[in-house]
Amino acid sequence: MFYKSFHFASSQDTNSTLVTSDSLYSFDKGYGFLTEQNCSEHELLQIPELNNGFELWYWYIGCKLIQINQDKTGCFIDNSEKLPLSFKANVPHSGNYKITLSITAEEKPLNNLIIFTGRRRLALRDKNIAVGETYTFDTIVNVCDYIPRGKEIAFTDNSVCITILGETPKISAITIEEINIPTIYIAGDSTLTDQTGAYPYVAESCYCGWAQFLGYFLNNKASICNHAHSGLTTESFREGGHYSIIEENIKPDDYFLLQFGHNDQKLKHLTFDGGYKENVIAYIDEMRAKKAIPVLVSPLCRNSWKGTDGTYNDLLADYAMVIAEIGKEKNVPVIDLHKSSYDFITLIGLEDAKSYFYPGDYTHTNDFGAYKMASFVADGFHTIDILKDYPLANVPEWTPPKRIELQKPPVGFENIKPPVIASFQVGFRDIDSCDNKDKVIELASIGVISNTEPLFRPNDLITRVEALVMIIKISNFFPTNVYNDMFQDVVGHEWYAGTVECSWTNGIIDKTLVDNNFYPNKAVTYEELISFEINGYKGRKLLPEIAEYTKMNCFEWANSYYMAAKSLGILDTTLQHDHLLTKQEAVNIIYTFKSIM
Repeated sequence: MFYKSFHFASSQDTNSTLVTSDSLYSFDKGYGFLTEQNCSEHELLQIPELNNGFELWYWYIGCKLIQINQDKTGCFIDNSEKLPLSFKANVPHSGNYKITLSITAEEKPLNNLIIFTGRRRLALRDKNIAVGETYTFDTIVNVCDYIPRGKEIAFTDNSVCITILGETPKISAITIEEINIPTIYIAGDSTLTDQTGAYPYVAESCYCGWAQFLGYFLNNKASICNHAHSGLTTESFREGGHYSIIEENIKPDDYFLLQFGHNDQKLKHLTFDGGYKENVIAYIDEMRAKKAIPVLVSPLCRNSWKGTDGTYNDLLADYAMVIAEIGKEKNVPVIDLHKSSYDFITLIGLEDAKSYFYPGDYTHTNDFGAYKMASFVADGFHTIDILKDYPLANVPEWTPPKRIELQKPPVGFENIKPPVIASFQVGFRDIDSCDNKDKVIELASIGVISNTEPLFRPNDLITRVEALVMIIKISNFFPTNVYNDMFQDVVGHEWYAGTVECSWTNGIIDKTLVDNNFYPNKAVTYEELISFEINGYKGRKLLPEIAEYTKMNCFEWANSYYMAAKSLGILDTTLQHDHLLTKQEAVNIIYTFKSIM
């Protein structure tokens, strides 16, 4: 069995490898720290999922923030910023490994320590070590091939990585040894994937999937091997090669946890009682053939509310229902995360629930939200005989700040644009003369404008449905794969039917604009677009109070929208209310709307 020991200060153990503050990881050496210096020198060290799961905030790219020091008790970062102290070491092959970590506080206490392993898997949080105290901690890491984000093939990753953050993150000693315990293999989408985090670390501003925090609750009794990925469905998880990695590695009595639905519901052939159900059953049968144990998890709820009446808008109820049905039909354990998350979100309400989601996002949790949802999944383990002994008991709450905002560049870095914007290439051949070309590119880079056509046609009038597509994306609403035929001139097979369904359900379409028809290809007026924006805003945020009624320069039905837009600072008084908008003009209006969402 593999065993390796490292010490980061003086030691009498001749079998232990000495690591100094300048021992940076290299593939030849097979161990060392990860810093901006060595990561910038090797392409494989620039893939977060194959290393520590962290990357610099874009405005710090090119800077060297991580400076490692050493004293007689270990290596540390002496900085009040939450910078990751990450140590990476090679292991001989895939499998499960126990890491034993020792940390000694010498001259000052080490406070608020958080420990991650691998791709930002939470192992410990909020640990304080007093002066003179040595703290020893065990955690489990699974090593397995993995397809990183944006790649199409599996990468071999025979290494473990441990990361410490805190007021003064420190390492005194590490041992790594192979261990034989069950593995929980996980299939799913972005709501449970191993999300990359930015540093300096701000928990509320990191995307995080619940499965990357699940191991924290399992008391080292099982390892987590998470192959969930953003954008995947029950179909593309198989087609993209992620499932084949699990098939190759899973052993009898290992577990296979599955949670899908968020992306399946966007595709017509993956309805809850159609392709989705068939695919889930196929996974169950195949895993049982390998003598592995399938466990179903119903899909995590979004923080999604109706703009019309402020009630919760449950977009995934049908998918949760069919998971329960499959569980009964196939005698498979089910963890009802949908109900747990629904109860939690509806109890605290739209505004307070935002603190558990990435700023401005209503599907993807931040670190606080992932911790909460992982705790619900761990609670679900207690209801299943074969899993009931795995979770810890009495795990403390992790409460987010009351108000969260996306991190912004500090003073001196304000004019640096995100690389995804600066380097994003659009296929449009007709925008060079547009005075808002940068806005078109930015909206395309985040998916608000489709980048699949060779021409943008900036001077063409934008239709109602084209405007709605942009509004629901900015507002973080989601087209469905179900259309309820509420309009005579929209049929279910139209590409935009799911957008119309989503917009109607969430109150984005004002009822005065329709009779039995929606008129999807009618050019949108300025006041109509303002109404779409304000209704989208109301579904996500509280409108400011407006002191008194004022007659605005618009049709009577749009007056309240104009007043709201004015109070939010997004009303353009140079445009006539009935002005038919071009695509170029709509980009300027929607770009301004994006700034308040």
